Amino acid sequence: MTDAQAPAVHDWPGTFRLHLGFHKTASTHIQRILDHNHHHLKRSGTFVVPHKRLRNKYTRITETFANQQIGMEYGEPMTKDEYRALAHDFWQKVPFDRFDHIVLSEENVAGHVGQCVFPGLLYRFPKTYMRYFKAALPVRPTVIDVVIRRYDSFFASCYLEYISSTGAHRYVSVDEMMAKVMVNAPSWVDVLQMMGQVFGRATINVWIYEELRQTMPVLLEELTGRPADALLPLDDTTRSRASPSATVLAEFEKVLRSQGVAAALAAWKDLKEDFGRTKGPAFEPWSDQDKAHLTRLYEADIAEISADPRFTLRRPE
Repeated sequence: MTDAQAPAVHDWPGTFRLHLGFHKTASTHIQRILDHNHHHLKRSGTFVVPHKRLRNKYTRITETFANQQIGMEYGEPMTKDEYRALAHDFWQKVPFDRFDHIVLSEENVAGHVGQCVFPGLLYRFPKTYMRYFKAALPVRPTVIDVVIRRYDSFFASCYLEYISSTGAHRYVSVDEMMAKVMVNAPSWVDVLQMMGQVFGRATINVWIYEELRQTMPVLLEELTGRPADALLPLDDTTRSRASPSATVLAEFEKVLRSQGVAAALAAWKDLKEDFGRTKGPAFEPWSDQDKAHLTRLYEADIAEISADPRFTLRRPE
């Protein structure tokens, strides 16, 4: 598309559906299914924005520019004109003029896992990141799908991912992370209300991670416009990826105590390879009392979301 052909927010008649995460809520699984069916779905009128290209060529652009507005010096400095030009270049390659259903999946729209673990929050500046992701979209989103997860397992899973990418200067222990979470009392309601403010008139569907075994077929059908059983299945027969678990973290902490933070972080990848290929016990650091408290917060959030007309809570029939 040329500049003159680029779709305006008011004149494209199709469906622009966004799956916006959050982290550790089966986002990677959904992205793999969408990418695997990319060519298959094109034949039925649905275009999947390739996730890897979306992440590298658009989301990181909007994150970098948002970081500058916050005052964080991550990435190369970027002017507003550069931000707009790079975003425009990306969306020019998305064929809105040839499809009536465009779908994308991106879990980093509210921030990244470090902005949950380090401060013990559900993202540190979610509204700012969402604003700059949305600001450069050429078409107004029609429907947004998000998945929320219990706080205890969400933060535990985020912590394991955080360890794989953080530096020694940003390291926080499990106990520090948990103490911050308990003080901050996380709220999905707050994050979703920010999303509602940023994305205006889009319908926002909220799915429950713990219910995805029942609801995933419906979510996939709505994302793709095709019945879930008509999608090409993933071939996982050769997929063997080492995963972190309580066992891996226990080995990490042994190195931490004997050699220090820097050595433990440097050893993380090897520890995951050595101890993560055999499925170990889930990482569950919370006490029963803390877990019960976080569960009550989560259940109260679900009730509040269900009662809010701005959101559509999607649960098993």
